[in-house]
Amino acid sequence: MKRRWFFSAFAGLFMVILSLAFLPKIASTRIGKRLFLRSIESHINGTVSAESMELSWWGPQKFTELHIQNALADIQVDDFLCHMSFWSSLHALSKNCLTTLRGPLEVKNAHIEFHPEGFPEI
Repeated sequence: MKRRWFFSAFAGLFMVILSLAFLPKIASTRIGKRLFLRSIESHINGTVSAESMELSWWGPQKFTELHIQNALADIQVDDFLCHMSFWSSLHALSKNCLTTLRGPLEVKNAHIEFHPEGFPEI
């Protein structure tokens, strides 16, 4: 009985470590992408979509056909490359999308429309 409990605990710990090790790859899948983008949407009060995402532990984080829309702006980017680690980019995106991203950013073919009516009056 003790052996079975030890084996079960070891197998469970191994699965947790394995899932954490592959977390960026899991987040790059269709289901992971949907959850990742929805978490961003909840912080910006808008919509976010991407054709594909390639996430990795140490960077870069790559998004293709990225579209961000809220009351303040409508942003469309063909290729968005952020040279940040996975945890740093998650932390930055959870605070305020795009304004707290640090490190070199590569943006190709961006189209940005600002909506002045969405900005607060000073």
